[in-house]
Amino acid sequence: MRVLVYVSLEVEAFNKAVVDGSAGQKIGKILETTKPEAVYFLDRNGERTGILVVDLSDASKIPSIVEPWMLLTLPADSSFHSANVDNIVLGPAAVAATPEPDSLVLLGTGALGLLSTVRRRARA
Repeated sequence: MRVLVYVSLEVEAFNKAVVDGSAGQKIGKILETTKPEAVYFLDRNGERTGILVVDLSDASKIPSIVEPWMLLTLPADSSFHSANVDNIVLGPAAVAATPEPDSLVLLGTGALGLLSTVRRRARA
């Protein structure tokens, strides 16, 4: 299953990490561990954002992609988006007919992302 991972990094904290040289080391270590197929960094909604394309053999691997970003000492939020090519080609009828066993995992990762946002805002 191929997923897009969006990681938003708080601008001020990330800028400080860039200046002190720790940002490259921390992100490099995460990318080395998670081995994404492609990585793009850009500005999104006023925050520094990374978009990673990751191919997972199983939805149970999602936490192994989320946790390194959550444990990053820089405030970071992450979210996932996935689609099966068959679902896109065959349309909504195929999606409705196909059971979604990954829903609870995706719900859990969404809750982790929400928790991270709440925690970051509580620190501010």
